[in-house]
Amino acid sequence: MKTLVLLCSTILILIAPSRSLAQPLPYADADTPGEAIGIYKMTIGISERMRRECSARFPELGPAIERDLEKWRRIDAQEIRHAEQGFQAMERASPQLRQQFEQMLKQGYENKLVTPFVGMDPAIEKSIMHNYCQQYFGDLASGIWRQRTPRVYQFLNASARSAR
Repeated sequence: MKTLVLLCSTILILIAPSRSLAQPLPYADADTPGEAIGIYKMTIGISERMRRECSARFPELGPAIERDLEKWRRIDAQEIRHAEQGFQAMERASPQLRQQFEQMLKQGYENKLVTPFVGMDPAIEKSIMHNYCQQYFGDLASGIWRQRTPRVYQFLNASARSAR
């Protein structure tokens, strides 16, 4: 249960909206293997939701989004596999985790890509969203998250080594 509370707290920190779209938030990194699994599982979930939403809003970005996602999935295949396996184990221990995760995923998406734009000029919103969609998937494909969140990767890779 303690791991579940830590995981939920970590994910909520990740999805909290920024006060200004121009101010970058510091990147939350993991302090425990459970946090690493939660952070990475949230990345997997958000990337799928973002793929659907960005491709629907900006069809011209669809091919680049798919290409970047495929590159990320190839580069981070081991981490994706270990995060998924770790999350499944956590779910077996706490079956309510899936429902909580889905709610946090929805909230995270809304906090990042809905709430900040309420009342904004539609043309400005479209421009910001277009750029954000491009950057988000480009960042995944570039591998920059290995530098931004090194402990997430360290914990996931350590769990992979210990599973052998």
